[in-house]
Amino acid sequence: MHSSLRLITAEDAPATALVVALDGAKDLRAVPALREELIAAMKGNASVTIDTRMLATLDTGVVQLLLAASRTARRSGREFSVIAEAEGALTQVLARLGLPTAFA
Repeated sequence: MHSSLRLITAEDAPATALVVALDGAKDLRAVPALREELIAAMKGNASVTIDTRMLATLDTGVVQLLLAASRTARRSGREFSVIAEAEGALTQVLARLGLPTAFA
């Protein structure tokens, strides 16, 4: 499986990117509001970076949303990247899903 979702470190984040920081627990109930936030972020911004370093937990619905946002950004010529810590919540969920390197 190949995707355009790019996991990066904070140091590698584009300087001109709009950064959307996620924190706390994000589950399926958070997806609709997060979806609207991502849509708004991508309107008028050539580069969007999602910072997941403050996420405590997330579920597969959030991962699916990030993948969909990445595809949408790519199709519209925008850059979309995700900041994730090596042992952070997103990285752990990706490992549990068997996708630890799918987004490298």
